[in-house]
Amino acid sequence: QALVYGVELEARRHLGFLAPALEALSVNVNVTLAQSVATMSEVEFDYQFLNIFVGTLGVGAAVGVLRANARALVQGSCTERSDDETDLWMLPLTLMAVVRFDIFAERWNIPLVPYFKVGLSYAFWWTTDANGISTSDSGSRGYGGTLGMRLGGGLMFRLDFIEPRTARTFDNEFGVNHSYLFAEYYWAWLDGFGNETRMNL
Repeated sequence: QALVYGVELEARRHLGFLAPALEALSVNVNVTLAQSVATMSEVEFDYQFLNIFVGTLGVGAAVGVLRANARALVQGSCTERSDDETDLWMLPLTLMAVVRFDIFAERWNIPLVPYFKVGLSYAFWWTTDANGISTSDSGSRGYGGTLGMRLGGGLMFRLDFIEPRTARTFDNEFGVNHSYLFAEYYWAWLDGFGNETRMNL
């Protein structure tokens, strides 16, 4: 579980420049810069390809980096810590479906956009100590990968109304239609779908 917060920028382009029949269609691209309370940074790209009654439906891809640090346990003990530090690193890659309910902002100028996400994640992980990649007493190296699922939801706060003129300039000159602050909470089950040979992250 993780609480994630950050900034999101949205760019939208109508496809009429390709053919007149495509004028009603548009492509949305979102870039998300996120930080979580678990010392994890993440970048996410979303592509909204379908307008639905309540908002948009899209797909997304995310890559993150997580680091956890602690003093290593003394050999043979489950509680006593040594002076040596060990790090757990994780690099999760995620593909997901995204539903955004921007009907409140588009129809009634309420600057709140709730959303939900569900997808598959694969996390590369490795542990390090003073000598590099850690090694167990049996000689096993401390690295691997685990497949799992991710489910999340959040709320975005559209910032355009604070400075409408600046927002229009940003849109016209740089193609950024909207900017948001957001908070998101998600659950990740990285256990190899119950595979006991995989590390449960």
